Amino acid sequence: MLDDFLKQEIDKQIPKVNKDIADGLSYKMMMSSNPTTGHNATRSYVDRLFSINQGLFPDGFKYLGNRVCSPDEMFQEITREYNGRRMGNIAKHDVYMVELETSFNGERLEPRKILLPFVRDGGIMNLNGASYSVSPVISDVGFSVVNGNILIPFGRTKLMIRQVDHHYFCDGQREVMYVIWSQIHNEMSKRTKADLDNRQRIETSIPHYFFCQFGVIETFRRWCKADIEIGYHKDLKSKSKTHVIYESVNLKGCGHATGDIAIAVPRNQDSDLVKRFISGVWYVVDTFPNHFITPAEFDSKELWQLILAFMIFGDFEHQGKIMENVESHLSSFNKYLDEMTQEDLKAVNIEVDNVWDLMHSVMTEMVHHFYDTDIDETSMYGKRLEVLRYVMSELNYAVSMFSYAMQAKKGLEVTGKECTDLLKRHFKLRTCINRLASTHGEFEIISYPGDSKLLKLTSMLVPQDRARATRARNKSLIEDSTRLIHASIAEVGQFKNHPKNNPDGRGRLNPFLNLTDDGSIVRNPKFKELIDDAQRRFRGIAKPES
Repeated sequence: MLDDFLKQEIDKQIPKVNKDIADGLSYKMMMSSNPTTGHNATRSYVDRLFSINQGLFPDGFKYLGNRVCSPDEMFQEITREYNGRRMGNIAKHDVYMVELETSFNGERLEPRKILLPFVRDGGIMNLNGASYSVSPVISDVGFSVVNGNILIPFGRTKLMIRQVDHHYFCDGQREVMYVIWSQIHNEMSKRTKADLDNRQRIETSIPHYFFCQFGVIETFRRWCKADIEIGYHKDLKSKSKTHVIYESVNLKGCGHATGDIAIAVPRNQDSDLVKRFISGVWYVVDTFPNHFITPAEFDSKELWQLILAFMIFGDFEHQGKIMENVESHLSSFNKYLDEMTQEDLKAVNIEVDNVWDLMHSVMTEMVHHFYDTDIDETSMYGKRLEVLRYVMSELNYAVSMFSYAMQAKKGLEVTGKECTDLLKRHFKLRTCINRLASTHGEFEIISYPGDSKLLKLTSMLVPQDRARATRARNKSLIEDSTRLIHASIAEVGQFKNHPKNNPDGRGRLNPFLNLTDDGSIVRNPKFKELIDDAQRRFRGIAKPES
């Protein structure tokens, strides 16, 4: 028997494996129990999804929580009679059933039953009789910079924020500034019918949303600290010594009435942010000049909302209907920023209270990411290991679509039956698990059941852009700039145990890695100087003198 003293001395020398990684991070992140509620992490995540969306529900509708069903209840549901026959899949599935409990005006509605994934020790789960390992996804915290664009993953959707250049006159000189935009409403990508005015297509810009919410003059006053004036150039040119005069490049001198209108900004209040909003004004006005014939129309929130409705839904629709739709859309956009996203952004020093604060941050402190980001996309530091956000993405989508459908009922006479019908439409029994084996990159089939748990299963790591299996198959590893060598791989990844489909060292997790409770990667100070020096050598940068 090994001597106790010798054992203690050996233990002092041998690094300790991170137990959470060894047993499977997906097991901990999905099945760990909350001692206060008694719910596991998956059930708590379901509750949180409904909490994020509760602001969209009409008055009287409440989500009450979820309840685990008994085996008998589960058997009755999965073998429920259909077309006079009772059938059930006897292949092994590691799932359990919960009821989503809701009420309307104090009366309980018919609960909706859904199956949730059950992950065993080692992050193993059976689906349709096959064994799968569920791996964590390494993702950016708060936001990502992807090919010069900013991706913000909100609780109910993701926004990819881009920019496009637009020209205007500044004191008679041609200037160009980028207009920051995002396709916030998905209807724009679905439209196939052309607009009646056959106009050039433009994107829905972030400044446009500000103008819809606050008006033009108030937007500049509140967010740019600039007291602008909108008027005819002949009336404003006398102020050219104290004010910067902005005009349209496309409309000035072409005979159109809007070409005579200008915007004056006090010179001591002019800034890059002002120019970004100015370009946002002319970006829309140049495309819809017939709606801005007088200076007063420039500051009409209703007009900016109508034009946004034309852009999203088309000018061939009934104007009253699309105005209702865009008002509902703006109300929904106001509630985009949820607590989870707020906490993630705060972790990267972006403290915002609402979606407008966030969009303002995108146009100011985050704007450099569009052209010269200081985020090293090849680094594995500053990231977080996540499981639930990806495994539960189908349920997140279902909750979001249900919430948007419920939001459309606000202000109308709603009945309990209508709420029940919407619940039935969006929450099917297999909503959560139907696509896990086919489209989720974090699920990988176990080819040999005798594989070492730590070396082959629980150390697997999935890059953020490969969390969707369909996208991962079409992406070349050689052409991907995020796969370039980085010294952080030595601490976060593995360089002697590569999976065949990811040989750059990022496909497996270092079992000795330090993590916080929420999965954030923590650097080991013991190796910081060594790794930073190695990275400087990779980049050809000399070590700073001490």
